[in-house]
Amino acid sequence: MLSVIEVKSTESSDNLRKIVTNTIHVWLDDKTYRLLKRLARKRGENRNIILRESLRRLAELDRIKTRRSKKIASGLRSSQ
Repeated sequence: MLSVIEVKSTESSDNLRKIVTNTIHVWLDDKTYRLLKRLARKRGENRNIILRESLRRLAELDRIKTRRSKKIASGLRSSQ
């Protein structure tokens, strides 16, 4: 069974002085939904915050991995 949750984010823009809200709908399998609920309950935060923080951390890990790959590749090129 899949669960649907709505995720909202708000961002303020200094240039525009207005609030921008983005809404997405996410389909989660039962296991992932239970993990989300458990994390939210354990941390005392709502599911939107947990999802936003999770995405930020995943993006940071991806950025680190990309930098390492480029560093390794440049090291291999310079040693050839």
